Amino acid sequence: MSEPMPLLFILGASGFIGKQVVQEARRRGLAVKALVRDCARVGELAAAGAHLIQGDAGRPAEWIGEAAQSDVWIDLVQPRLPHRIGRKAIRKIAAARIASTERLLDSLATIPAADRPLLISVSGLDDFAPDAAGRVHDQSPLRSEPIGFGHIGIPVRRVIEQSGCAAAFAYLGTVYGPGKTFAARVFPQIAAGRFRMPGSGDYRMPLVHVEDAARALVHLATLPRDLLAGRSFVIADGSNATLSQFAGWAARLSGAPPPRTIPMWLARLVLGSVLCETLTRDIHADPSGLIALGFQFRYPS
Repeated sequence: MSEPMPLLFILGASGFIGKQVVQEARRRGLAVKALVRDCARVGELAAAGAHLIQGDAGRPAEWIGEAAQSDVWIDLVQPRLPHRIGRKAIRKIAAARIASTERLLDSLATIPAADRPLLISVSGLDDFAPDAAGRVHDQSPLRSEPIGFGHIGIPVRRVIEQSGCAAAFAYLGTVYGPGKTFAARVFPQIAAGRFRMPGSGDYRMPLVHVEDAARALVHLATLPRDLLAGRSFVIADGSNATLSQFAGWAARLSGAPPPRTIPMWLARLVLGSVLCETLTRDIHADPSGLIALGFQFRYPS
């Protein structure tokens, strides 16, 4: 007799990745509760069969009763980010995210231990320290000195681990696809010949299509709890594409000229040092741990 499908509770369900996670989970027949700020603005999630819970992720006491019976929580909450992110901005964002996570964990602790759901915390690959070849994988240690968005992800993970909550940690590459920043800014700039790459553009950029990101998170949520708790999972296609290859290919498809570059000092001035660190990191993401658990990328390159 097969195991019953888990009931998922998705925080950040109305976001770029969250919408895809909800729809993928429903396609696979999972019951889904979705936390959204405004039910009236996410009719497609209700149409997919999700049970919508209107609320603020930062105030879990208001909705914990409706979320308590779920088997797995997937935390996709993302802070609002300014266009320019320097050290001062990232410290402010990180403090707010840590405080929100602490409130979430306090609410989880009110659920009897035997009924407490597994938390899947989602972060980015800035958190990992690459090896000598620039490779990051499921066993990679966290960076001792954070860069980029690791200023947020690393302390959030430490707070979760210190809480004793049963949790797994999913690490996404750069998520691309229809929607959000790529639709609103990146691809229009490439098509118009206005996109500029910091430095040479020849740094490896770990990529994952938004559909694959959602499929991987739902795949993990359906696995036995003892395979997940305490583990890290890299969710990126492993293609080793560089930013210049990615942007150049998009330009050719758009009939646009090849993207040009700007000096790194100018990129830091325009984007802020922290955002520039994330955009220009050179790492190879190895998703072999995820693949070993039966996942296959639909967009492998």
